[in-house]
Amino acid sequence: MGGQYRSFWAMGLALALFGCDSLTDLEVINQNNPETERTLATAADLENLIGGTFLTYWNGTQHIYPFGTLTVAADEGTASWGNWGMRDNGFEPRPVWNNSSTYSNRDVNQTPWDNMYGALSSAADGIIAIEGGVKIGRDGQDNTRAIAFAKFVQGMSLGWLALQFDKAIIFDENVDLAAAAAGDFEFVPYGEVLTAALTKMDEAIKLAADNTFTLDPDWMAGLALSSSEFVKVIHSFKARLMTHVARSPAEAATINWAAVISEINAGITEDLVFTGDPQETWWAAWTWWSTEGGTWMRADYKTIGYTDEGGGYVNWLATPVADRDEFEMDTPDLRIWGCGIDGDLGGQCRAVEGTNTSRGARIGGTTGQALDQEPGLYFRFFGSSPFPANRGTMVWSMYHHWRYEDVFQNVSGPMKHVSMEEMDLLRAEAYIQTGQPALAMDIINATRVPAGLAAVAVNGAPCPPAVPACDLMDQLIYEKRMETWNTNSGGAFFDRRRWGNPAPTSTHHRGLVEGTALQFPVPGQELEVLELPTYTFGGVGNEGSPNIGSGSMSRITARYEDIYAFEAEMTLREKLAFVEEHFRGGGLKLLTRYRR
Repeated sequence: MGGQYRSFWAMGLALALFGCDSLTDLEVINQNNPETERTLATAADLENLIGGTFLTYWNGTQHIYPFGTLTVAADEGTASWGNWGMRDNGFEPRPVWNNSSTYSNRDVNQTPWDNMYGALSSAADGIIAIEGGVKIGRDGQDNTRAIAFAKFVQGMSLGWLALQFDKAIIFDENVDLAAAAAGDFEFVPYGEVLTAALTKMDEAIKLAADNTFTLDPDWMAGLALSSSEFVKVIHSFKARLMTHVARSPAEAATINWAAVISEINAGITEDLVFTGDPQETWWAAWTWWSTEGGTWMRADYKTIGYTDEGGGYVNWLATPVADRDEFEMDTPDLRIWGCGIDGDLGGQCRAVEGTNTSRGARIGGTTGQALDQEPGLYFRFFGSSPFPANRGTMVWSMYHHWRYEDVFQNVSGPMKHVSMEEMDLLRAEAYIQTGQPALAMDIINATRVPAGLAAVAVNGAPCPPAVPACDLMDQLIYEKRMETWNTNSGGAFFDRRRWGNPAPTSTHHRGLVEGTALQFPVPGQELEVLELPTYTFGGVGNEGSPNIGSGSMSRITARYEDIYAFEAEMTLREKLAFVEEHFRGGGLKLLTRYRR
């Protein structure tokens, strides 16, 4: 195969094949040798490599790819722009996912794929080096911290592969590279990938629980977590992964919900908040772009319209998709409309043109449109949509999310990523699944009542006009969508596919619109390099696999030599520079290397 180009698959896996050899010179160290300074610098580089793995994961999951497509496919945000696959995957009827290597928005599944394996490779290299004798810190005192963090990122990366893709390769430091290069390896179904992810996270938990250390704040956007705090964070991420992986209500019913409750109870006790920086090293694209309602994105009525009592949402649902248009809501939810439909609640309403705005003026009134409704706590009326009319008004909305506008305005600051509301409402879902609705009811009312909505009963009453036969699960879904909107990329998408089967858009329903791909295929470019058939998901009847342990082409095999591009040599320092250039520099593109 000499003289051919091969995919430099997921950046780091190729490096892992020869990266181990490049570390052998680090295994035996004489601290009295003049080379000590060089050796210590190399150990520091190794720690930096491991410390940078979460950023590689973050850049592959929390940016415009795959955020743009996932949020519009979930009817969370809405836009008609062609950027990031939004127009292709947010319009209806939903199309088949274009898995061609030439598709302009292929990065929706290519970027996460590349970055997850980039993080997995670096984590594996780091663990192999430490197990081979490299000492980080005085006498290796920081080795355990580095390994615990590496295993955590392995779990997060494998976990994301399980969430987004129908299958993946389980790669870690235990892979027999020599044997694999001489034979075959497997893509395994997402259920098995999730099991591997949770195993890695349990290993990280044990290491952190059995030792005392503090994470370098540079590793996780300013969080200097103690080992005990780190354990809590891992438990909360485990709870999220265990539930986000389900592709349908049938799969959701098979989740070990008692175990989910245990993970939540062992998890965070306050919001997990990362800190963005002006240099955009740590940055949440979902916070910035989805808040910029003047140009980029609005809040989808399928998410915020649930409590509308003015008839607008009911009429919108009954209107053929192509004829839909934006409308003003009449809602008591103070998270959307700060005055509610009952008028001035405790003097909250802002004066418009020197007078108090009445309910009549706010709904179809003649006062200035942008001031018709007092901004809610999380969302606000923002006037007519900025999207071109010739692309269709079905994606228009008069509301946008502004809860985290300070991050948008400053391109820095606190970025809430795992909230207590998310964990509490996930616990409520587990209570419903395990036959404890009264416990779930109390959690739902804890966010609902302060927002100006009537407390719900165990049977879900009172129900809104759009869902007159609602139950407690419907009320929980609305609360979670409101409270976690814009806190983690893909959250709404992964929730909705678990909550309901694909359904027509003519009614308010729990799941995704029919035809929406429930999962993504292995990127087309990877399949082409492997000379494997291209496949995809999406379109009515082909949304995705209904079974967690199987799927279209659930197991396929290929030879390592047909995937990896080999380099003659690469030192650890060169690898670190490579990661900096290609994965932290914003390129996030599939890389190729000439096979020598």
